Amino acid sequence: MKEPELEFSYQFFQNDIPRVEFIRQKSLANFKDIEISKPTDFAVKIFLLGMKK
Repeated sequence: MKEPELEFSYQFFQNDIPRVEFIRQKSLANFKDIEISKPTDFAVKIFLLGMKK
């Protein structure tokens, strides 16, 4: 199984804003440009980016 391009964790606080913490980034792609509206959307985008190779 391939190693992930990007590992991250998130958690919700009382104000419902997700806090995303980047753990490890293996590629030079600029993930900072991704707008996070919901963590589920963010996870799908990261998965799709990883599938391009």
